[in-house]
This record gives sequence, C-alpha cells and structure tokens, in this order.
Amino acid sequence: KGLKTSTNYLNTQKKHKNTMQELVFIQKKVSNRKELLKELDRELKKQNNLIAAKNSSIKSLEQRLDTLEHYYKHLVVNTYKHRDSRIWFMYILASDNIEQGYRRWKYLKNYANAINKQGEQILETKQELNNQKAELLNLRAQTLKSQQAREKEYNSLLKEESKSKAYAKKLSSNQSKYRKQ
Repeated sequence: KGLKTSTNYLNTQKKHKNTMQELVFIQKKVSNRKELLKELDRELKKQNNLIAAKNSSIKSLEQRLDTLEHYYKHLVVNTYKHRDSRIWFMYILASDNIEQGYRRWKYLKNYANAINKQGEQILETKQELNNQKAELLNLRAQTLKSQQAREKEYNSLLKEESKSKAYAKKLSSNQSKYRKQ
C-alpha cells in the first residue's frame, strides 16, 4: 500500500508540475485575451464616437432640410400668388426702358431658376440624409456585433480561468492527500 501511495504521490507531483506549466500557459492565454478585450473596448469606443458623430451630422442635415423646405415653400407660395402669366408680362412691359425690362425679365428668370435649384437641393439633402441614416444603422449593427464578440470572449476567458484554477486546486489537494498518506 505504501508503494502505491508513493507512486500515486509521484504521479500526482508530475501531474501537478505539468498542470502548473499548463496553468502558466493558460495564464498567458488569459493575458492575451485580456489584451484582446482591451482592443475590443477601444474599437467599441471608436464606433460609439462614430455613431455620435453620425447622429450629429443627421441632426444638422435635418435642420438644413427644414430650412430649405421652408424657403422653398415661401418661393412656391409667392409664385402661386402671382401665377397669372399676364401679370409677369405686364411687369416686364411696364418698364420705363429696355434695360429695365431686361433686368425684370432676368429677375423673373432667376426667380424660376432659384425655385428649381431649391427643389434640387432639397432632393440632394434628402438623399444625403437617407445615406447618413443607412450608415448609422450599419455602424450600430457593427457595434452590436463587436459587443457580442466582446461578451463571448469575456465569458470564455472567465470559464477558462476558473477551470484552470479549479484543476490546479484539485491537484494540490490530491498532492497534499498523498503526502499525508
């Protein structure tokens, strides 16, 4: 019985030594995973900053769009009030001279161009706003994936750490048991 106990003690001692080496290896893995977690945290922070910037950009675009639409509405209302083409012709024909008539015609032409340009700017701004919102959704999805990856990595780290500690503790108790025997 003493020989068996001695053999068990030696085997346990070898296992303990191997386990301690394995524990050192696992601790290095844990350290590497902690570094990975820090990198994931930095990436999440960067993504959250991008999301905040996109939100700010979207708010700015929405305000710009409101201003453009308000101005466009004003132009259209004025045009509607004076929609009778005879009034426009009378305005041009009532000029004191040809130069004044030309300036009035140019003004009316520029006014129509301004309305068209304003409409185009509204459409472009709406398109840009939609693009920004799509990018924001994409960023949020990426951030969610990063957070899930971080959680998974963290849980894996905790399991590995506790498993290695439990195994080392078990071997230590076995070693002390055989030593007593």
